[in-house]
Amino acid sequence: MKAKIIIQIAVCSLILSGCASDILEGQGPTAPPASGTEIPDRGTVPGRMTLKTDEDLADRLLEYADANGKLNEDGVALLSIPGLNVTEVSTAFHIGGKFEARQRAAGLHRWFTVSYDEEIPVSKASDAAFLTEGIEKAEPVMKMRPASVSMNDPYYQFQWHYCNTGLDGFTAGVDIKLQQAWDTYEVFGNNSVTVAVVDQGVDYDHEDLKGNMWVNEDEIPDNGKDDDGNGYADDVNGYNFVAPSGVIYPQNHGTHVAGTVSAVNNNGIGVCGVAGGRYPDQGVRIMALQIMDDRYDYSADVRQAFQYAAENGANIIQNSWSYEVSPPYMLDVDKVAIDYFIDNAGMDENGEQTGPMKGGLAVFAAGNSAESMSYPAAYDRVIAVAAVGPTGRYAYYTNYGEWVDICAPGGDITIDSDYAGVYSTFADDMYGTEQGTSMACPHVSGVAALVLSTRTQEDGFTSDNLFKLIVNTADPSIYEYNADRRGMLGSGILDAAAALGAVMDTPQMGPVAGFSTEVAGNSIIFTADVPEDARGNGASYMYVYYSTSSFSPDDLDGVDRAEFKVSGLEETEDGKVIFTLDGLEFNTTYYCAVAAANILGEPSAVTSPEAVSTKENRAPEITVDDDSELVLRASETATRLYTVSDPDRQSVEITWDNRGLSGVTFVKLSDSEVELTVNALELQAGEYECSITATDAFGLSTVLPVKFTVMENNIPVFLEAAEICLDGAGATVLFNPYDCFSDGDNDALSFHYTATNDRVVSFVETEDGLVEFIAKAPGSVRIAITATDPKGGSAAGVVNVVVRDSDSAFDIYPNPAREYVKIRTSESGIYDVKVLSSSGNVLYDKSAAISLMQPLEIGLADFPPGQYTVILDGGNGEPETGSFVKL
Repeated sequence: MKAKIIIQIAVCSLILSGCASDILEGQGPTAPPASGTEIPDRGTVPGRMTLKTDEDLADRLLEYADANGKLNEDGVALLSIPGLNVTEVSTAFHIGGKFEARQRAAGLHRWFTVSYDEEIPVSKASDAAFLTEGIEKAEPVMKMRPASVSMNDPYYQFQWHYCNTGLDGFTAGVDIKLQQAWDTYEVFGNNSVTVAVVDQGVDYDHEDLKGNMWVNEDEIPDNGKDDDGNGYADDVNGYNFVAPSGVIYPQNHGTHVAGTVSAVNNNGIGVCGVAGGRYPDQGVRIMALQIMDDRYDYSADVRQAFQYAAENGANIIQNSWSYEVSPPYMLDVDKVAIDYFIDNAGMDENGEQTGPMKGGLAVFAAGNSAESMSYPAAYDRVIAVAAVGPTGRYAYYTNYGEWVDICAPGGDITIDSDYAGVYSTFADDMYGTEQGTSMACPHVSGVAALVLSTRTQEDGFTSDNLFKLIVNTADPSIYEYNADRRGMLGSGILDAAAALGAVMDTPQMGPVAGFSTEVAGNSIIFTADVPEDARGNGASYMYVYYSTSSFSPDDLDGVDRAEFKVSGLEETEDGKVIFTLDGLEFNTTYYCAVAAANILGEPSAVTSPEAVSTKENRAPEITVDDDSELVLRASETATRLYTVSDPDRQSVEITWDNRGLSGVTFVKLSDSEVELTVNALELQAGEYECSITATDAFGLSTVLPVKFTVMENNIPVFLEAAEICLDGAGATVLFNPYDCFSDGDNDALSFHYTATNDRVVSFVETEDGLVEFIAKAPGSVRIAITATDPKGGSAAGVVNVVVRDSDSAFDIYPNPAREYVKIRTSESGIYDVKVLSSSGNVLYDKSAAISLMQPLEIGLADFPPGQYTVILDGGNGEPETGSFVKL
């Protein structure tokens, strides 16, 4: 063992560029994805696209392809895309050999990778492809990078990720329980299992890896020939899809990942791999599939790696890479490649199982962008692996989300820069630490391989069983350290001991005692007991087998199956579970049977089928929170809440039509609620109608008319002029303008004031709509007031404001006068009032209540012109006198 520690920053990339679209049978290409789902140019390779053609064009192109899938000049000329200047075309997958029928059935032969002028923008190239006859899809070639995070410390001493004892301030027990698994079950991995490492090149000659490298026994090394007829020359330990060549170029990232999966154990050198065997017994085999190579400034079309793995004996495919920029959706060509591996690995060209598992398990690093989504890791058919550090907290870089299936140790150097990474092999017989979801991912691949090492071809074990086992045996206690990421790191931290225990010692589930059904439209609702196994463990899954034809529970070929995880089901009071089979045909009889399954998904005996008939589809229902007549005043705003439900429990789409009315808005509050707001201010008086439509998944709709009336606007009305008197400079009074105006709609009015003389009085509007008048000097002023309602209707009036001389006991006005005079006192009281002519005759003698705001008015119709004296006696002293002139 060489005592060398290397800290490696692995930056490799694979890029794709373009747009994806769906083609409907019999139609032309659809538009690219909607705005907001475009892939940034920085995440794509300029000058390259992956195209899906129709059958006719594919067959014509394949006529010009050589054994490696590269088209000659005539073939390139055949794929003529206007304005694109295509320079090279090759098949995206290897087509031919004994698996060709299966390849064509999966549609692999219809995918091609094209190179064109790098100066042409991605969007322009994509548009040109969409307009070319025979091309159904155009998808980007994405940049790729290893899912690791660089660090710079050269030394690492302990593999805490296998058995964490709590040294260096770590949290004891935060590991994958590998030592416990080895101790308890003495399972170390064997060469019946092959793990394909899709990554940088693996150092196949490393002192701690070469004993566990996959070897293609039917291939003669370095003779430049495809000896085994699998379409690849000199692929002894795998294949370099970048070069392309059978020569693997070793690099640190791929070698590090491979070491975690299957570095040779118990050989006295290096490190331990999760499933590396126990020397001299061989561990699981590593198939090196290189998709990134530092010698080149581009990456490989990763899809051929999945095809190669499926057709050459791999059981598990390990993917510690991600796109440099995650596409916002799952690329179809990636889905085709991954599905091909999952559906076909472990089987020969006739579909017969050849290894310990039927089908393949795909494991992906979740990514290191601290983001909540990443493709292709988020694809639901793969195991997505997030990362935690040695204290149990999620690693700062890890991606997360409900799409993540499980977490595993990936290292976190922010905790300890010396020891908190993951220790494994590096190229050139070296060792070192790295951190990242790249490092977490191979722990899961390794444990999956360890589990698979216990199975034989006769066990009937499937990739679905392995997927369920790995995810269901994870330890959820990791959330004790990650309450703020609950549900975002998968089912828990990888647990090798629990996984091995489950695969080696899980009894079959007991049968379901019986079930009852209820029908809602095209849905069948089941209620069933949850059986237990021989150890009293309850079922993990409930299965429904169903068909429109009668079937035997002992022969389920061609019978559909729906799966329900028990932990997420509704329970009845007596402990039964309820689960619903949706999306069936209406008015159709189905034969239904039920089974339960254990943690591996292995089913119990199936019940006898029962005939259940679905019903006719019923239209959705729309209800409103207030069904009274909707009548609005001209300035009123009103809301209504509409709730949509479906009697058949289907999903419902809600749409509406506001007839283009600017004052009518609909807001979707949830999948079942819409709020209507009518703002009459934006509408003319009249009767209106709009509508809400609820449409179920089968196109049956309910349309609810929404009628309302907007009333004519009642403009404000001026009632009468107000008169306000202020007793001397500095005096103030609050005035309410609503005393002078009325509004038939009870609208809140706005007021505008204009004074004819700002030297007599000033005014200030208060927050509550009143006006404060402030006396400045004796005199009088007319203040014009305009009242305006929200609709713009208005009325005008005046307020007369007088500032009297506070030194005078009373005022006589107007003076001179014609028809009347008024007498105003500074103090309220009952006064004796006399009016005398210039000759001393008493023409007026009465008592009256007089005040500042309630003056006494004396009519002058019987008074001849002349000067008159007023005597005012309030009974509190000497009478006061004044005079006026009648004109």
